[in-house]
Amino acid sequence: MEVKKVAIYINKQNSLSLKSAKTLATNLESAKIKSYLTDKDIKEFTKDTDLIFCIGGDGTLLSAAQKAAKLNIKIVGINSGNLGFLAALKTQEDFTSVLQDLLKDNFTEQERFLLKVEVFRNKKNVFTACSLNEAVIRPAQARAINLNVHFDKSQVKNYFGDGLIISTPTGCTAYNMAAGGPIVMPSLNVFILTAICPHTLSQRPLVLPADKEIKILLNQTKKDININLTLDGQTNFAVKNNDIVKITQSKQKLKILYPKNYDFFETLTTKLNWGQR
Repeated sequence: MEVKKVAIYINKQNSLSLKSAKTLATNLESAKIKSYLTDKDIKEFTKDTDLIFCIGGDGTLLSAAQKAAKLNIKIVGINSGNLGFLAALKTQEDFTSVLQDLLKDNFTEQERFLLKVEVFRNKKNVFTACSLNEAVIRPAQARAINLNVHFDKSQVKNYFGDGLIISTPTGCTAYNMAAGGPIVMPSLNVFILTAICPHTLSQRPLVLPADKEIKILLNQTKKDININLTLDGQTNFAVKNNDIVKITQSKQKLKILYPKNYDFFETLTTKLNWGQR
């Protein structure tokens, strides 16, 4: 692939990220590729950016995802955090070799869809945003809430419990998995609905096709409960009783580059100890 200008997006609170960014910048300069350093406090990447090296944990990559998808800029993740499930590379990589592989197209591109999340209040749109991993509806206090969920033209269920996670396949190994939801291949075109501490023994996660819409009505009998809508652990919005949360597949796609030897199941094993005894 042709690369003329690169953004190095970092977690500036992480000293290892800063050190790796300096090393990467030196390698880019040697390869005659322009680069600039930035972080989550910026509003946008420059439109002439060809590639983003995202150095940090999963939270760092998530904070860059919406901006990258909006401008159709590809991302390469370099993990300097604790888990870094979304990142394919480590800070110990030989960046000279990484750059050579990128320029020779020895990386594969994976396209991940985002959730488009809207909130309607008295039939008026009061909030719109996107998320790569998940949207979570849960009370601010330790209180159970009632969520009336519809999928396409059918009522799914009245969920009663500590909330609901609506996850993408990309986010299935995050909050969804911790709450007992299923692991699915990132390439699948599905929504995952996982209840948080449901007040029933029969409630199970649901996997639904992502070509239809999900509508969630907040119908509380107790009006004093504060409820939050949280996207990717990054964006919060206070929803009110009788609000409708509409979730669809965003037209924006995130393009993540992985080495050609990247294997999803190996990542599950090495980072999550999946299937080990």
